[in-house]
Formats: sequence, structure tokens, C-alpha cells
Amino acid sequence: MAEGSAVLPGLLAAAEARMPVESAEVVACELARSLDARTVSFLITDFTGNAVVRLSNADAGEDQNDNR
Repeated sequence: MAEGSAVLPGLLAAAEARMPVESAEVVACELARSLDARTVSFLITDFTGNAVVRLSNADAGEDQNDNR
């Protein structure tokens, strides 16, 4: 678990460096990279479970470090 906690500062720094609308995508890319995952998605649901929305979807190969 200590290795996982070392990733958190990098995730926060990456999110803070971007505009708020881009932060979920940046965090997804950083998670994919740090966990060696092919894809990371954030799914949001309402309390009833009747609606699910994909907030972000990132492939590990995407580069979010460009200067937009």
C-alpha cells in the first residue's frame, strides 16, 4: 500500500496543473499509467442506479502532458 500512496501526490499535481474540465481525464491517464492498466474509466451513477454516465475514459497510451 505504501507504493500506492506514493502515486497520490502525482495524481493531485497532475489534476491541479490542468483546467478543471480536464482534470478527470488527466487523473484517469495518470492512474492508467501508474497501475499499468490499459484503460481507466470513471462512471457516475445516481442513487437509484437508473442512470450511469461515463465522466472520463482514458487509454494508457494517451499523453496528457502536452501544453494546451
